[in-house]
Amino acid sequence: MNRVGRRCAFGVIVVGLALWAQSYAWAGDPNDDGCVKEINPDSKIGYCTYVIQSGRYIGANAAWAYFSRADAYFFKNNYDRMIPDLDEAIRLKPGMTAAYLARGYAYFKRMDYSRSIQDMDVAIRLKPDLGTAYDIRCWAKVGAGRAAQAISDCDRSLQLLPNDPSALAGRGWGHMRTGNYSAAATDFGEALHFDEALQSNPKLASSLYGRALAEQRKGDQLHADQDLAAAKAIQPGIQEDLARQHIWPQ
Repeated sequence: MNRVGRRCAFGVIVVGLALWAQSYAWAGDPNDDGCVKEINPDSKIGYCTYVIQSGRYIGANAAWAYFSRADAYFFKNNYDRMIPDLDEAIRLKPGMTAAYLARGYAYFKRMDYSRSIQDMDVAIRLKPDLGTAYDIRCWAKVGAGRAAQAISDCDRSLQLLPNDPSALAGRGWGHMRTGNYSAAATDFGEALHFDEALQSNPKLASSLYGRALAEQRKGDQLHADQDLAAAKAIQPGIQEDLARQHIWPQ
């Protein structure tokens, strides 16, 4: 998934954490505040670990601390440490939608697409209008070789989050995998346009590379070469990365 998808996933994590934190009265310890509000991930991990080990919160009331520590690991791209904390948050508070979403994203980053899809299934069942969950599941299904289903998920994501660059790019790869190169080129072009408009990442390497492949298959080698050069200038190993992620074989 591209950086836009990561930003969307992070947004849901932050909202979920804020709502969860507001549900409880603090015990007056500054570590509680730090576990929720600290920006530095290493410091936040320390605060949350203190809160967890203190034993002042038990059962469902302790789930927020595990979820918040997982958020800190998210910032460090440490998905192997993020997942166990989310496991515990879900065990303590079944039905915690944001925890399923975050864990599904972590599984996606580990390329465990089957588990990612399972968590997104639960997140969508709990909150059917969660466009980001459809987006992540779309990308996971592309990686799992379920392109037609991926397109359907990105369609739904775009209904809920119109013009979302991540969903547009995911649908583009779905179209590439099903051989609809014209639709793929259109989706990649729209992803690039709206991502630039959002100023989140001026050019998505995966969308540039995808559009290059689509243009090449449509016989437009000139524009394909231009997009390919631009993609590799941003991410030199884009071809190998997409192959490793099973998004597009070399």
